Amino acid sequence: MVLVLFFRRDATLHIWIIGGVLVVIFAMIVFALGMRYIRHIHHLEEEHWAWEEKKIRSILESIQDGYYELDDRGRFIAVNRALAEMLGTPVQKLIGTSYQEFVDQQDAQKLKYAFRWVAHTGNPVQQLDWDFVSAEGGRRSVEGSMVKFSESTNMSMGVRGMIRDVSERKRSEAMINHMAYHDVLTNLPNRRFFEDELTRALSLAQRKGEMMALLFLDLDRFKYINDSLGHQFGDRLLQELSDRLKESIGSAGTLARMGGDEFTMIFPAISNESDVIAMADRIIHSLQKPLHVECRECMVTTSIGISIFPRDGEDAQTLMKHADAAMYSAKEKGRNRYIVYSFTMSNHASECLAMEQELHKALERGEFHLQYQPQIDCQTGKIVGVEALLRWQHPVWGLVSPAEFIPLAEETGLIVPIGEWALRTACNQAKLWEQAGYDPLRVAVNLSARQFQQENLVQMIQQVLQETNMQPELLELEITESVVMKNPDAVIGVLHELKRLGMKLSIDDFGTGYSSLSYLRDFPIDRLKIDRSFVSAITEKNDAVIAQSIIAMAHNLHLSVLAEGVENELQFAFLREQKCDEMQGYLYSKPLSAEEIKPWLQKIGQGNSERGPCVARKREIIDEISCAAES
Repeated sequence: MVLVLFFRRDATLHIWIIGGVLVVIFAMIVFALGMRYIRHIHHLEEEHWAWEEKKIRSILESIQDGYYELDDRGRFIAVNRALAEMLGTPVQKLIGTSYQEFVDQQDAQKLKYAFRWVAHTGNPVQQLDWDFVSAEGGRRSVEGSMVKFSESTNMSMGVRGMIRDVSERKRSEAMINHMAYHDVLTNLPNRRFFEDELTRALSLAQRKGEMMALLFLDLDRFKYINDSLGHQFGDRLLQELSDRLKESIGSAGTLARMGGDEFTMIFPAISNESDVIAMADRIIHSLQKPLHVECRECMVTTSIGISIFPRDGEDAQTLMKHADAAMYSAKEKGRNRYIVYSFTMSNHASECLAMEQELHKALERGEFHLQYQPQIDCQTGKIVGVEALLRWQHPVWGLVSPAEFIPLAEETGLIVPIGEWALRTACNQAKLWEQAGYDPLRVAVNLSARQFQQENLVQMIQQVLQETNMQPELLELEITESVVMKNPDAVIGVLHELKRLGMKLSIDDFGTGYSSLSYLRDFPIDRLKIDRSFVSAITEKNDAVIAQSIIAMAHNLHLSVLAEGVENELQFAFLREQKCDEMQGYLYSKPLSAEEIKPWLQKIGQGNSERGPCVARKREIIDEISCAAES
């Protein structure tokens, strides 16, 4: 009874206790089930992400682009097969190696900066170009991305990204760019390239305060070849000729084909006009040897017009116009020559006539004079002769370049009386020096092509010798190689007549023409003069070989050799080592007036230390260079 009453009194409390217990039991069951579910979900997630990672790895292995991961020291920690193939190294060997082992120094620096940028800022690099160098040395142009990542396990930082091989695209772009700026037939730069390059070269010359030259080349009578032998033959000829021009110019300037048979050349950073004249000479003489096309032998010449910045113009259009005018002047004066632009071409036709008229009056007015350039024995340093050089001092125009008036004098025939005047003046001057007490000196005088066509040439020279009382053995007559070879059989007869008079004979500008060795053996000549174009570039292998060969050949034929245009100690040291007999050039002296050369005449017969100013020191320098070369 009491127990019943007790349960009745506390029934509510008991119910709450039992309910609480049941709730706790239920919660424990739910928690256990929840934890089991969470573990199941986590396991599913792990399986899912493992599958996802496997899928991503599979995708990365199947794509053609390279994938990489680098640690904080730039070492590969993951790569796909495509990247391994790009680098020519198995995946296993790549892991742990630095990316710097597969790029050159310049690209390594570029990638290093990108790596630091991504690491420090967290900002990605979306596109970066560089070259991979494979283990075999091959190069691949690539572009890639770079983003930052952290490993959750140890919070270490690295970068990852994708890399695409763009070598083929780069090659295609380069090919398209080349085609846009190069001539299809000759593979030379085209007009578009030339105009851009000329603008750049002018800007550079203006900024540095330098001179530069523009050469305009036009082939002589090329239309006749095209019309007679066909355009296909003409195209092959242009290709052969372009190769010859590139070979003669080398790296000295930029050669371009403007179209048809017109070419241009930019000659930057020249020191004076003689630099570009030497280049024009080299171009003209490079075409003296025949071209062989389709079993035919062809002779092609060119006319060259030259304009010089800033003297002849300060913009591209003006320089082109003046070079073009000079080229047409070269055409009119007989082709196969160069003409340097001058103010006389501004009104070309009328002013050419004016120059011709002034030439007619120049002899009467006494406007011509001679300058004399010393000729030096290479071994002893003694002065052994002088070359007489014609100069024209016009009362209004000033000193007219020989390159301008001598071709016109040749064309008009005025060179005949002018040449006779030069010969007589040189012989008279030699006698005046002798009468003044100086030792007898050999004097060299040039004979032009037109003079050599005179029927009475030998008689005229003999008369001059008699009138001036000049000793024939002290007179040397210089004939250019091209003059000699125009009609060698007739020339040999005249040379023998001159030789019988007792004078010396030399071939000027040797090496620029096309002398036959058999004729050279038969010519009664005493000396070969190596053309200045070979001397000026004597440190270049090919030109050094040519000069060396000329000296050896001449000595084998018992001829002496004189080198023209010697301007520095290296040239002189080479010539002396090769046993060249004599030289002339600015290294020792520029051309001098009859009065200016007297200090030189006082030193005839004296050796090194007694010659003109600074020459002794030059010889010491040359000796030092020679000793250094021998050691």
